[in-house]
Amino acid sequence: MLATRRAFWILWLLVCPLWAQEDYELSYLLVRSDNGQVLAHQEEAKLRTPASTMKILTAAAALETLGSQHRYSTTVWAAGQPQRGRLRGDLNLKGEADPELTEAALQDLARQLHSQGLRRVQGDMVIDEGEFAWPPYGPGWAWDDTGEGYSPEVTGLALNGGVVTLTPDFQAPWLHREPSEQNSTYLIPGRAGAIVQGELPASLAPPCSSLRTGERFVEILKLHGIHLNGTVRAGKARGQILATHQSRTLQEILSQAMAASDNLAMELIHRSTGGVLPQTLEGRKLRKADGSGLSRYNLISATQLVEVLRSHPDLKPILPGPGEGTLKQRFLTGAAGGKIRAKTGTLGNVSGLAGYLFPETAEEMVFAILINGHLDSTTQRKSLENGLVESWAQEFARR
Repeated sequence: MLATRRAFWILWLLVCPLWAQEDYELSYLLVRSDNGQVLAHQEEAKLRTPASTMKILTAAAALETLGSQHRYSTTVWAAGQPQRGRLRGDLNLKGEADPELTEAALQDLARQLHSQGLRRVQGDMVIDEGEFAWPPYGPGWAWDDTGEGYSPEVTGLALNGGVVTLTPDFQAPWLHREPSEQNSTYLIPGRAGAIVQGELPASLAPPCSSLRTGERFVEILKLHGIHLNGTVRAGKARGQILATHQSRTLQEILSQAMAASDNLAMELIHRSTGGVLPQTLEGRKLRKADGSGLSRYNLISATQLVEVLRSHPDLKPILPGPGEGTLKQRFLTGAAGGKIRAKTGTLGNVSGLAGYLFPETAEEMVFAILINGHLDSTTQRKSLENGLVESWAQEFARR
């Protein structure tokens, strides 16, 4: 029985590449972690669109330049200290690159201000998105993805991932509803509003996301007994810092972002590193247009992905395993079942998978699979990746 299964996977390995080449582009590389021995390969040097496997480069570069314990700060500024409970002037909320900014963080800032005696602000709430908030979308991001939860505006003040939950009775000045038999949402970059036709979606990545955060912060301040006389507007933070909230560590942020394939988080992290490449790829022929892989301008090879993974064992603990994140329903059984840590990648007609097979064992292998131009379903693309990994687990495990 075992010999029959092994024969099947050997035949699959031989036939699949020939069949795949007729319809789409397939690249892959599998090597031993310890000595780099090549076990399986096909067009591994070809540059392909990587989709979210690009996040591997972003994570590696961030760990190199910032360190695993790096934290991002969200701060409140003012021109002076409150006097007799009043601040005469503007209150400034400034973001850095915390992709996990939540209402709990804003509550923390409000409590700090309240403890300093602040009760009234005789000025505006000035919103400073930070140094990494321009442009609002990554290069090559599809305009018709704007408004979707996976493609929010890039800002250092993205509350709850830059997404607003909508209820049937939700109203806001920026939300414009139009009757229609079809349900659709339009959010055009550069405009201040969103148009929803038909029923409201469950959630929406709104325009001017940082202003939405500022509006919510004003509401939270009021709940803490701090009232603001002015309006919410964009500007630059000035004065001195009155309150600070720090993010979780970069290691913790990366673990969550890689599991969820969080485009906002990885784009902010990418920008906060200056957009650098991992050292092992410096000077190499490739194109890194963004940090998330949402851009179709990105081009990288399976070989380059494998090189980064081999040179960065610190990536292993931050990549999801079977049953986690984007691998929730994958590699639960079979020869590779429970024995893989990898990053997925998915765009229209594009798929990718890269990571470690049998991680932290003497059998450990590093692999990358890139599929471009596949016109059939996402399920079929993922099945092809699963089949390759399963065949490798069957054939190349040391016995």
